Amino acid sequence: LLSGDWIPLNLPQQIKATWTDIELVSLGGATEASIWSIYYPIGEVDPNWRSIPYGKPLGNQTMHVLNQWMEPAPVWVPGQIYIGGLGLARGYWKDEEKTAKHFIRHPLTQEQLYKTGDLGRYLPDGNIEFLGREDFQVKINGYRIELGEIEATLMRNSLVKKAVVNAIGDSIDRKKIVAYIVPSEMQPKLPEAYHPSEKEGIIFDPVERIEFKLKQHGLRKLESTNKGIDLPLDIDEEALTKAYFHRQSYRQFQLQPLELKEFSQFLSCLRQLSLADKPLPKYLYPSAGNLYPVQSYLMIKSERLTGIEAGIYYYCPRQHRLVFISDLTNAEGDNIYGGNQSLVEQAAFSLFLIAKLDAITPMYGELAERFCLLEAGHIGQLLMTTAPDFGIGLCPIGNLDFQQLSDLFKLESHQMLLYSFVGGKIEPAQAQQWLTSSVSPPKSSSHSDTVSQLRKHLQLHLPDYMLPSKLMLLDSLPLSANGKIDRRALPVPDNLQDLEEETFIAPRDLVELKLTQIWSEVLNVFPVGVQSNFFDIGGDSIVAIRLMAQIEEQFQRNLSLATLFQGQTIEKLATVLREEQEYISWSSLVPIQTSGSKPPFFCIAGGGGNVLYFYHLSCYLGQEQPFYALQAVGLDGESEPFTRVEDMAAHYIGLIKSIQPEGPYFLGGHSFGGLVAFEVAQQLQKQGDEIALLAVLDMHAPDTDKLESSSHKLDLDWNSAKMLTSIAGIFGRMFGKNIDVSYEFLQQLTFDDQLNYVNEQFQKVNLFPPETGVKQIRGLIQVAKANQNACYVPQEVYPTQITLLRASEEVPIELAPSVDIYRLLYDSRKNDPMWGWSKFSAGKVELHPVPGDHLTIMTEPYIGALAEKLKSSLEKAQTANPMERP
Repeated sequence: LLSGDWIPLNLPQQIKATWTDIELVSLGGATEASIWSIYYPIGEVDPNWRSIPYGKPLGNQTMHVLNQWMEPAPVWVPGQIYIGGLGLARGYWKDEEKTAKHFIRHPLTQEQLYKTGDLGRYLPDGNIEFLGREDFQVKINGYRIELGEIEATLMRNSLVKKAVVNAIGDSIDRKKIVAYIVPSEMQPKLPEAYHPSEKEGIIFDPVERIEFKLKQHGLRKLESTNKGIDLPLDIDEEALTKAYFHRQSYRQFQLQPLELKEFSQFLSCLRQLSLADKPLPKYLYPSAGNLYPVQSYLMIKSERLTGIEAGIYYYCPRQHRLVFISDLTNAEGDNIYGGNQSLVEQAAFSLFLIAKLDAITPMYGELAERFCLLEAGHIGQLLMTTAPDFGIGLCPIGNLDFQQLSDLFKLESHQMLLYSFVGGKIEPAQAQQWLTSSVSPPKSSSHSDTVSQLRKHLQLHLPDYMLPSKLMLLDSLPLSANGKIDRRALPVPDNLQDLEEETFIAPRDLVELKLTQIWSEVLNVFPVGVQSNFFDIGGDSIVAIRLMAQIEEQFQRNLSLATLFQGQTIEKLATVLREEQEYISWSSLVPIQTSGSKPPFFCIAGGGGNVLYFYHLSCYLGQEQPFYALQAVGLDGESEPFTRVEDMAAHYIGLIKSIQPEGPYFLGGHSFGGLVAFEVAQQLQKQGDEIALLAVLDMHAPDTDKLESSSHKLDLDWNSAKMLTSIAGIFGRMFGKNIDVSYEFLQQLTFDDQLNYVNEQFQKVNLFPPETGVKQIRGLIQVAKANQNACYVPQEVYPTQITLLRASEEVPIELAPSVDIYRLLYDSRKNDPMWGWSKFSAGKVELHPVPGDHLTIMTEPYIGALAEKLKSSLEKAQTANPMERP
């Protein structure tokens, strides 16, 4: 029985490694409800889970996840956890105020409940997922972050003994995350990857180990009377130094996947060469009797090597190919790699040199194993010398519990592991960094190495917006008088004491969006708000030079460094760049996220045509998912918008193919954009292109019969006041802003005054940049009118599957274009969960209900649930065999 809110994902495997037949059950609850109220039988652990699920209530007890109105929270949506049932206490002894606060009656059911102060959410299977304490949830950069989840992720690393995460800063909306870590006492803080088992006589103290190394006991002790001859040496010292450091161990790897071409070239040093006039093949390394009994195996991780699925592979030197042996089921676990676990988590692959003793024993008898070890040494030297030429770093692993992995390799009884490495992508500059860090003082080097490894660990397991700004190593955590961690006594980092009191503001036009992308790339910070100070988020004078070079390349404007020092935010730089706008070529294609190893996702905006609201969706999908948005022609306030969906689709296809000339394509669209995405898919299919995914984000299928029969009743001829009021209401609901625009007030103004007034209100709530003119408002109006009047009648049924992500709630009627349109759309949905798409798809319609309404599914707190469903659909389509796609 495991009791606790956050149970690490690797704990069940560690327990089962000792007791193979054990049954594991997690338990949770509160003292106020007889300790345990919820349970979860732990079977197969999904590696994508954040933690072991909280579970379902025990007998005679109830568990609820409720929103602020005491209604059950929809699936995936966070809410408060309440406990009811026979185990509930009556209250707190002689503390009526506290009892009234925590013990309540449900307003509808009248059930007595205990308000735990914990957050959770329902999973589709009815289980509850624990999300941490309400006290520990903060909002940073527009994202809701559970500090306990970061703590749990840190505690899964063997370098960590204790961890506490705090949000520091006086502003509610703009804080910075600091992680406080007490390193594991048993973890040697050493730069090398070899960690021997603890035995008497072995030095473990880091300083003593350094001192032992410096004495160079491996050299023979020489007497002063020994004769010697100085050997002549005529060589470039700089070239010699580079040669020495070309073969080195790397302990930090980039998270980007390796390219198959470079990886193939790297492995080619092990390939055999057959010559016509030679009876035996040749290798680049020697082997006793030319027998070459040492085999190479690789364990490749998921999405870390382009074009190669995760698994165990045998490298065949005769054919220079990787032969699949098995998948990676049960291949992970801290107990396998011991103190090297965090290093292994960063790596893209592991390489194992395994002897096949029956290939050499018949000729060399008991010397066979010794000769195999010699051969492995030659291979290791060759691999480590060759790898950096192809952007690959290797690190030898000296201590490994291979027994737990051996079954995956399907080895024979006479095979044995000789040596192993982990490897991954490196940057050229890392060699110089290694040289510099290798001569650092022992304590500093150990400290920075631990911090670096933990940061890599967090990057692997958490989205970028949850990464701490600072990691601090402490000898111990401060405790209060009752023995609990005293968070108020935790030290505040010097460089975080003067925090700006600012809210996160996402980019509001294309100039700010481009600058945001440049800042993220140069500073490696994601996401970046338009009011973030360059120097507060990691910039310095050296980085500033790179930043300004990127700006010059993207905008064709040569700005001086003084411009950055005078205006240190994206908002201020954008003002300078907008002074002459003719350099910006307006396009319907907006690259929101261009980097990443996955196929790009193309998403079409809704009826308003503007794509900037996709920014947070792209952030949630992650930096490995390229995201291109398509916005309506006419938003610039100058060009005429298209009035036919077919013309919009044809225009978008030309832009899509400029990024990705051939399929398979991954397409999506929100609201009206879903209809356009459907037509884009139809036209691409007719052109012979493959569509891997068509995702419709909360849009009904075109119901042409009802639209045509009801067209005379629909109020489509809006006046400008009604249109602007609707636009303000939609933007306010989507971005959580209170925009002071009323229909009655606008009716009293001229059209130009209406535009100016609405523009001012948008600027007040930071939805538009300060110097934006009314042209942007004018563009929104003309695009909304054109889309509203576009009548789309699909000519053919779509040949494959449609993925429908459907909002669970209805949008407020006051935000609809008209009462008639509202009733037409929502009445047609009530009796058809597929919203009419079934008759337009020859395949099935895969339905994914998501919390929120038509607008709020794109905002907090619901955007995370939408992104999770969309990401799952993308990954499923990306990994599917083309013949198996629906």
